[in-house]
Amino acid sequence: MTRFWSGRAGFATVAWLLAAFPLNAWQQPQATSAAQEFEVASVKPNPSGGGISILVPGHGNLMVSNATLKHLIGYAYHLAEGMISGPSWLDSVRFDIFAKGKGSEPDSEVQLMTQSLLARRFGLQAHHETKEGPVYFLVPASGGLKAPPLNTSNPRTNLRPSPALPPGPHWSMGVDASMEEFGAVLTNYVGRPVLDQTGITGKFHLALWWGKDPDTDPDIFSALQEQLGLKLKAGRSQVEVLVIDHVEKEPTAN
Repeated sequence: MTRFWSGRAGFATVAWLLAAFPLNAWQQPQATSAAQEFEVASVKPNPSGGGISILVPGHGNLMVSNATLKHLIGYAYHLAEGMISGPSWLDSVRFDIFAKGKGSEPDSEVQLMTQSLLARRFGLQAHHETKEGPVYFLVPASGGLKAPPLNTSNPRTNLRPSPALPPGPHWSMGVDASMEEFGAVLTNYVGRPVLDQTGITGKFHLALWWGKDPDTDPDIFSALQEQLGLKLKAGRSQVEVLVIDHVEKEPTAN
């Protein structure tokens, strides 16, 4: 299982949480059975207009605070946000959601239940297309990869060092993943799909931090090269995207 964490030091809240998603293995919108629906769900607009959002599945439930609809769609369909094509307000209109299942469903089932919630409460209809568009290729930097490999046969022996974090607000994240999976995680931070061209096999513990102050902190591109021995090369490629055919801005009443 891919492990993923993300946060921002200096802030009490945690950024939105999603499992890493494979770039080309998302699920087609589909009809769901009664077993793939939440027993009860509260959906409320959040008028904050911005700030930190939270999306946490667990034990058959889904808790969402201040999340955009694009966040929800990305979670439900295993997609990075840069691979969703729809109206511009998907990035701005925000919602709070608490949806309760039976308490025993795995997270993969909660994602299907979220698909059903989006269809029922927002009228979501979508299809997938393959298009050529801007991407980043993940490639090795000079000096090679700087990350410990994972021992998948004996996980207890794995060491998961975290980056040394300076004081002050900054972003940090880590993931136990293959290069392809790591590219899917990076997609959410760099604004376009990240495709693996490292030629590196196996899984690794990959952790880094970056900030927004150019005088003191590296940006994510510099952090990748300095801390992990990886870099992003701009290019174009065929990628799968989810195209939103119809979605309502206001959900149906609770």
